[in-house]
Amino acid sequence: TDSEGAGNDVDTVIELWDDTCGGLLTSNDDGGPGLYSLISGYVAPYTGAYNLKIRGFSSTSSTGDYWAMVIATPQTGPGFCPVGTYKASKINVNMEISDVAPIETPGIKFNPQGNTVITDVVIDICMDHTWVGDLNIVLRRTDSSGGVLECSLLDRPGVPQSTFGCSGDMVCDPENKYYFGSDPTLEPLGEFDCPEVIAPACYAVAIENPGCLEIFRNLPKGDGVWTLLITDNAAGDDGFIYNWSVHLLCETPISVEEASFAEIKGKYRE
Repeated sequence: TDSEGAGNDVDTVIELWDDTCGGLLTSNDDGGPGLYSLISGYVAPYTGAYNLKIRGFSSTSSTGDYWAMVIATPQTGPGFCPVGTYKASKINVNMEISDVAPIETPGIKFNPQGNTVITDVVIDICMDHTWVGDLNIVLRRTDSSGGVLECSLLDRPGVPQSTFGCSGDMVCDPENKYYFGSDPTLEPLGEFDCPEVIAPACYAVAIENPGCLEIFRNLPKGDGVWTLLITDNAAGDDGFIYNWSVHLLCETPISVEEASFAEIKGKYRE
């Protein structure tokens, strides 16, 4: 909320309730400018209806007009991977994955964009493979000087807890891929839970190299070629990779601390 502009300041409180109005999800009193309110960065916990309540802080100081601005950014992709705000580059590879030899996918390269740097990376992969515990998948970035950085997305999930690892199958389609993100709440694919079919969703990187996607942060967006190295380590189960994408976040989300509230209003009020 913010001032309506008539010189009448109001002390507001914002409350976000669920679809039944029976559960208060989050609220804010003075997070905006002055005595106005701001709920920022809240991740909606379900798809459906919500109820927004704006009230006065007290009966003696909270009478008057105000502006209410609501901005909702839909996510694309499952789980906690916020790829709806990222710039993505996708490549169709259509390559077989077998235990005969490792494969390296064709590379993905982003156009140079001044001094723009990477603030986060999310990878998605559309692939089928029986017995995911056979697989190593490594993300590699090779810069223009030949420097190489690597991140293990999968490293034989379920090994060494068991000899052959998780027996679950990876099955994807164009709308349901396997995402790998840097959110600390994510669980690694197939390490601790091994269903018969591994659901396309958003997962953490391999537990052998936790947080490795963070090594790409603060690197130039336009420098470097991204590839996947895929190794099938056991006989009897093969697979196929259809396509994969690199999603780069290259600008810090706007916040009240980084820009004036008037600038935010200028972007969204209309």
